[in-house]
Amino acid sequence: MSEEPGYMKALRAAQAKKQTTAPARSGGKHAQTPEEAEAVRWGREVAKEELSATPGLNGAGAAFLYSPRAFTGKAPIILQGVKDRDALTQRVIAAATASETVLGCYDVRARKPLTWKAEGGAIAFDEGPARKLPQAPDPAKMLRAAQKQAEVDKKTRKVDDRDRGGRGR
Repeated sequence: MSEEPGYMKALRAAQAKKQTTAPARSGGKHAQTPEEAEAVRWGREVAKEELSATPGLNGAGAAFLYSPRAFTGKAPIILQGVKDRDALTQRVIAAATASETVLGCYDVRARKPLTWKAEGGAIAFDEGPARKLPQAPDPAKMLRAAQKQAEVDKKTRKVDDRDRGGRGR
């Protein structure tokens, strides 16, 4: 038996558990993965106008584009994130029950639009073609372009009186 107190054992176990879990996404609360950003782009294309809200899209496996029933004025278009396709199926059923207009479904992880249809009392999804993510610019190419622009700026820069002598005098 070890001489270590119980609270130390619990502390070590908690630290070991923290190290094995996936790291949190950096960039703050509203940071989006490229897949999530592509889902928002898809939603804007399908809606043909601005989305009113995107609740729960961070970390979602699928997205659900709908317009709730509005009694006055124009109904907002909402892109809602759900955990997975099972949750998406339940959300489509709930939307049909609530008389909401379903505009589309999207698989965030596979980057594919989904078409839903009712088959024998069950909801089935047909996958569309996968959407391509925008390519990140090559860092070396960006540096070369910045150096080239700096050379041009240096040659064409106008001399300003404020740059002569000490600043703030």
